[in-house]
Amino acid sequence: MKRFLRTAALFLLIAAGTYVYRAGDLYFHQEKYIYHPQKAWTATPESEGLAFEEAAFRSSDGVKLSAWYIPASDPKGTILFLHGNKQNISLDLDALKMFHGLGYHILTLDYRGYGKSEGSPSEEGMYRDAQAAWDWLVRVKQESPERLVISGRSLGAAVAADLASKNEPRALILEAAFTSLPEAAQDLYPYFPAKVFSKYRYDTFSKLPRIHCPVLIVHSREDELIPFRHAERLYAALPGKKDFVELGGPHKGGFKPTLGKYHDGIRRFLDTLV
Repeated sequence: MKRFLRTAALFLLIAAGTYVYRAGDLYFHQEKYIYHPQKAWTATPESEGLAFEEAAFRSSDGVKLSAWYIPASDPKGTILFLHGNKQNISLDLDALKMFHGLGYHILTLDYRGYGKSEGSPSEEGMYRDAQAAWDWLVRVKQESPERLVISGRSLGAAVAADLASKNEPRALILEAAFTSLPEAAQDLYPYFPAKVFSKYRYDTFSKLPRIHCPVLIVHSREDELIPFRHAERLYAALPGKKDFVELGGPHKGGFKPTLGKYHDGIRRFLDTLV
């Protein structure tokens, strides 16, 4: 009996130690769970037959950012596309080609620390970077805010919501978005107080009352990373004109199993803006 108790106590001690170590890692090294910047481009828009120009501009704190601008003939407006946390601008060519095919100029940038952009990623830094991209379109390309549509995927959707809450875009597209990073973290790590631990907010939900443009929510019911209820909560809280496209498939590339529905939903939403 004593041997059993010693073994049980040792097991509990190891389990407790493992839990504390894992919890400490989640708290003190949050950045490695949030940001996975890809540095090298795997392709360019030319790979999809799209002419483009490399653009560079600085964020409000001086960080030099890298971007692509893809012009369209007889454009309906401009899409400012914001990628996710494990991406860089070369990994969302599918979206860029789709938006271009729908008749839009496109600007997509790499946040600080991603691709060829300088610096290291941070929440406030990414908000600054998105604003710098918006300002570049308005000041350099002379694009009217009334013709600007902001579109963001995953973490980029939280950045897109923040940008839309501070400006007056024509519309906003939130794809695979979460309500807030602490809530998403709690879903991913249910056995840890991840929501309490979180130093980063990326609070999409709290930005909604300050967004006055039409909003499209795009989400897969099968998303294993961001549960579908995040999209439902965001949609229910939106006060103005809104639409919802339900997809099937995983978080990354969730649009692919229902590609036709994805393209049709984006096109239908954008057509209501013209």
